[in-house]
Amino acid sequence: MKIIKVLTMEGRISTLTLLCLVLSGVGALQVNIPQEVYEHARGDNITLPCSFTPKAPLNGSKLVVISWSAEATQAGAQETLILTYYSPVAITDIKPLYEGRVSLDVDVAKGRANLKLSSITLADNKVFECRVQIPGDDEGKPADTARLVVLVAPSTPICKIQGKVEYGENINLTCVSEEGLPQPTYKWESRDFRNMPHVADPRTTDKGGILSLYQISRDTSGHYICMSANKIRSATCNITLSVDPPIAPSTPICKIQGKVEYGENINLTCVSEEGLPQPTYKWESRDFRNMPHVPNPRTTDKGGILSLYQISRDTSGHYTCTSSNKIRSATCNITLSVDPPIAPSTPICKIQGKVEYGQNINLTCVSEEGLPQPTYKWESRDFRNMPHVPNPRTTDKGGILSLYQISRDISGHYTCTSSNKIRSATCNITLSVDPPIAPSTPICKIQGKVEYGQNINLTCVSEKGSPQPTYKWESRDFKNMPHGADPRTTDKGGILSLYDISTDTSGYFICTSSNKIRSATCNITLSVMPPSKNTDPTAGIIGGVVAALIVLIIVICCCCKKNTS
Repeated sequence: MKIIKVLTMEGRISTLTLLCLVLSGVGALQVNIPQEVYEHARGDNITLPCSFTPKAPLNGSKLVVISWSAEATQAGAQETLILTYYSPVAITDIKPLYEGRVSLDVDVAKGRANLKLSSITLADNKVFECRVQIPGDDEGKPADTARLVVLVAPSTPICKIQGKVEYGENINLTCVSEEGLPQPTYKWESRDFRNMPHVADPRTTDKGGILSLYQISRDTSGHYICMSANKIRSATCNITLSVDPPIAPSTPICKIQGKVEYGENINLTCVSEEGLPQPTYKWESRDFRNMPHVPNPRTTDKGGILSLYQISRDTSGHYTCTSSNKIRSATCNITLSVDPPIAPSTPICKIQGKVEYGQNINLTCVSEEGLPQPTYKWESRDFRNMPHVPNPRTTDKGGILSLYQISRDISGHYTCTSSNKIRSATCNITLSVDPPIAPSTPICKIQGKVEYGQNINLTCVSEKGSPQPTYKWESRDFKNMPHGADPRTTDKGGILSLYDISTDTSGYFICTSSNKIRSATCNITLSVMPPSKNTDPTAGIIGGVVAALIVLIIVICCCCKKNTS
């Protein structure tokens, strides 16, 4: 009973104390913001309410100063004055930082001093204070505070795959929103391609936006949706997984990239056209005695490409590539035989084409032996031993020097160098290109008898001319009409061959000799008599003798008569 009395006494004391405190506030200034925390979305236009009750009713002339300020939530942050309102003059002083964004909904008589903020941002995450100052009324509660929390809706999350989407692999599906306040929470859901929810796998975990999938298979395939959400709203992103069944590697194809020649660098490539998961490749090699090759620190084996540097006879041997995945492996082989180097043999230089003014010619250069394959280079000098002026049309490729429209300037000594890593060898050609000479007047001749039924040649030759003249025969009959074509007639190299000549062959024959400088002509007239008008040569002679004797007898007789007289 004593204890109960003591407790009763203490209760009475506490009640009395509380009553005294309440009574002390009566008749003093009271400022009040209804809530301690206000939550609004970024970009909203908001109102922070503030009411005040003075000690005594205010008349219209009483000075009242109302101010709003803000203080960042970090420790030690400075307070920033937003605005100050003066009554009864009704002047509001807004600080430049908040100019155009804030206003005061004020009614002094009713004790209202609400702060209006437009288009709030994350920078407005602060503690706001409403303070009222009335001269002579400085007791009670002159100010109150509230915290503004600016909420940000989650940005559209970004979905990604970590790992290889291959049969039997472990992968993570990640989901992240770059913005969101409060911090978004994430949840993954999935359906197969028939739009049925996936059967839950006890090993699968979904934590912090990371969905971990283990030993994926065809059953894992489907559509995966991640939802990012907070108090404002939610947003989603999607990933589609397609896990194909495993495929054994196809037999790989082995190839050589580069020249298998002493001192060269080459690659041996190995590729399987099929294989899931993607096959891995490994090269192994042995020499011709079936002994493993001594490792070369420069050799690399990466992604099915075996890179061999400065190959030599020691590189020769059998090379095997193994293509493998989780299903099985397959191989392909290459045999390399690297011969020792051979110096180039003395090259053979030749001229292709006619060395005549205005012609195109090639100078060729070939070594019959050489390993590695020799390379060729032409150099030239004129007869004064000066290098030739380069001609942009001249080409030097693979031992062939091509010269176009040659002239006297091309004349000189040409040297070809054939070389490889062992040594070099040379050969030479001297070119002498004479200046062009117009064809001399050609000489026309007849070869054969110009008699009915005979075969004859008409020849045409210019003794001078460079480049070498070409010849062309043309003919007309005695009526100046072109001869009819005879399929047996040939015109080649200045020789016109005529067969079984007849009266139709008779006429004028003109030969034209020409080169790039000019042309010249010569002529022949053929007159072929028909057989009926041709007489035997012997009969002609006898007739002539008889006629001569008759004339002689007549002369003698005349002389005798004269002497007798």
